[in-house]
This record gives sequence, C-alpha cells and structure tokens, in this order.
Amino acid sequence: MHLSALALGSLRWWLLLRSHGLRYRARPLFVIYLISAFFNNFLPTSAGGDLLRMYHIYRQDHGIPIAVSPIITERVLGLFSLVSIASAALLLIDMEHPLLLSLRGILPAFWLAMAGGLIMLSMRRSIRLLRRLLSRWLHRRPVDALVRIAESIHTHLRHRALIAQLLALSLFIHVIVVTSFIALGHAAGVPIDVSRFLIAVPLLLASSALPISIGGLGVREAAGAALFVALGMPAGQAAAVVLLYVPLLLISTLPGLVLYLRMKDHRGFLKRASRAEAELTP
Repeated sequence: MHLSALALGSLRWWLLLRSHGLRYRARPLFVIYLISAFFNNFLPTSAGGDLLRMYHIYRQDHGIPIAVSPIITERVLGLFSLVSIASAALLLIDMEHPLLLSLRGILPAFWLAMAGGLIMLSMRRSIRLLRRLLSRWLHRRPVDALVRIAESIHTHLRHRALIAQLLALSLFIHVIVVTSFIALGHAAGVPIDVSRFLIAVPLLLASSALPISIGGLGVREAAGAALFVALGMPAGQAAAVVLLYVPLLLISTLPGLVLYLRMKDHRGFLKRASRAEAELTP
C-alpha cells in the first residue's frame, strides 16, 4: 500500500513537470522519487529528500523555478488536503477533549487561510503586485529567484483541471496512508473507528514536516500518540500504532536505497546535490 502511495506521489510530480512542457517519462521520475523518499528518512523534516528531486531537474538546465516550484506546489496542496481531511473528520466526532476543542478552532481557520493564499497566487494581479513590491530588490539573485518561483507556482494554479487532478491524487494518497495506519491499529488490537484515524493520521503526517527533527522522527510519533490518546485510544496502543509506522516507512522506502546504489556515480550525485542546496533554496 505504501509503495502504491509513493507511485501516486511520483505521478503528481510528473503532472506538474508536464505543465511546464517537460516530457519526462514516468518510470525514471519514479526512480528519483523513490530515492528521495528513502533519504527523507535521514534528512531534516519528512521532506528533506525533496532537494534530490529538485537537483535532478535543475542539473538538466531547466532552471531553479521549474526545479523548485513543482515540489512546493505538491507539498502545499498535500498539506491542504491533509487539513481538509482532518477538518471534515472532526465534524464526525463528538468529544470534549481540550486538544480536540482547540483543533476545532484552529483547523478551519488554517484551512481558510490556505485556500485564500492559493486563490491569491492563482490571480495574475497578485503576481504583478508581488513583482512591483520587490522591484527594488530584483537585481539580487535570491529575490529574483523567489519571484520567478512564485510566478511558476502561479502557472500551476491557473490550470483548474491540473489542480483538481493534484488534489484528487493527494486525497487518494492520504487515504491509503490512513488505511495503512488502520491496518497497524488492527494488528495492535485497537478497536477501529475510521473517523478517529482520519483526524489523527493527517495531523501527525503534517507535523512531521516541521524542521525540528531528522525525517520527522519523534515529532510525528509524539503528535500521533497525543492525538490518538485525545481521541480515546489507550496510551499503550497509541504508542504501538505510531511506532509500528516507523519500520513500515523504512521498509517501503528501501527500494530507493537499492536504486540509488545502482546509479552510476551515485556518490557524486549526492555530493553535487548537497552543494546545490544553497542555490536551490533562495
């Protein structure tokens, strides 16, 4: 199930690159996506390996905006879908735990802020205004790169059919991951209440993107355990479910290590990607 979620994530990346007119074949991109997914486990946040994907596109002379903007777009839409799932599932739960009460106030506001931001970025006036506000500093390379990345994201958001496809893929990916957690819960002897998993799993996945740990390790488990306990799961079973996800994640991304070791000059690829990090993150 997890490998199928990774395949859908690669498809999402492929669609975004096609919107720039890049005719990559799906299979080579899936290889790079699996390698990136493996290194996500050992780099800061659960998205650290995305730099490898950025570098893969950047080194083929497509420029920083085209290398970076698809990753940002898919991550933002992925977060938006996670918040959407959790917010909708909260409506199905009638519990008065303080954590849940705070989430009922925070999540809708966050969802509206994200929706408003996406709508603004899809408007040409917003991009023109951004360029006008930063015109004084456009001669500086980081500022110019930032504006060009924003313009590239704007080209994604203008295509409603593309955004609908990406959101549908993101929702499907997250439902697959939620289902894998339900399977882990069943193995741990947890009484299955789907709505509670639909609240906890998206939020623990979102928390793992915080840049305060390697691969989101620790942050994801602490957030997941706290949420499951708030939703009525015994503490021991909550800890078992979130800890069982760690080996599942490692095993499902191991094909990325195999593919990386089979690359020609794989060590050089990683070193050059590390050196390019500063240039790819203006």
